[in-house]
Order: sequence, then structure tokens, then C-alpha cells
Amino acid sequence: MKILKNLLLNSSYRLLLVIIPLITTPYISRVLGVHRVGLNTLTVTIVQYFTIIAVLGTSIYGAREIAYHQNQKRERSNAFWGITFISFIMTSFSIICFLVFILCYKKYELIFLWQGIAVLSVFLIFLGILEELKILK
Repeated sequence: MKILKNLLLNSSYRLLLVIIPLITTPYISRVLGVHRVGLNTLTVTIVQYFTIIAVLGTSIYGAREIAYHQNQKRERSNAFWGITFISFIMTSFSIICFLVFILCYKKYELIFLWQGIAVLSVFLIFLGILEELKILK
């Protein structure tokens, strides 16, 4: 029964991922107009580059290292803090580069700042993944 419930919830989630953009995209395009949709796409794309720099594969590497040291508490803790430190350094570097980019490209400064929340969320998501793996407890 638990597997069936999980299958139904996962299937409905995947279906919503396909259906919701089909419903919202025409409405958003009509309300915002071509220029604003293009501006949003431009800023999101540029911010995603900084997000990719911030992530730098640490979540995959972290899961692998934690799984490798799952029975050794001290080594697992050392791996966790090392990965967290790398993630913090790369996120800080990415945020600094992003702020320099905003200073150089002032045309859409406010929009980039709002979109920049995504870069900050990378570190919080990474800690959430590790919390889910029961590493912080």
C-alpha cells in the first residue's frame, strides 16, 4: 500500500510539472508582454550561471563521500565539514562575482538583485540535503 501511495503521489507530481507550465505560460506572456518575458528570461539565465558556479558538483560529491564513510562517525563528520567548507567558499565566490557583475551591468540592477536570491539559496539547499541525510543530527 505504501508503494502504491508513493507511486500515485510521484506520478501526480510529475504530471503537474508538465501541466502547470502549459496553463501559466500563455497567461504570463499575455499579462507581462514580450519585452518583460524576455527580460525575465535574460536575467534568470545569467543568474543560473552563477548558481552553477556555486554548486560545482558538491551535492553529488557530498552524497558519495558521506555514503563512503557511513559507518565511521569521525570520518563522516570530517567529510561533512570539508564539503560544507568547499560549498561555503564556492557560494561566497559566486556571490562576490555576481555582485561585481551587477555593479558592471547596472541596466537591470534591481531585477538581478531579486533574481540573485537563487544564488544565496544554493548553500541553504545544500545544507537541507545533508540534513535530510541525517548528517547534522
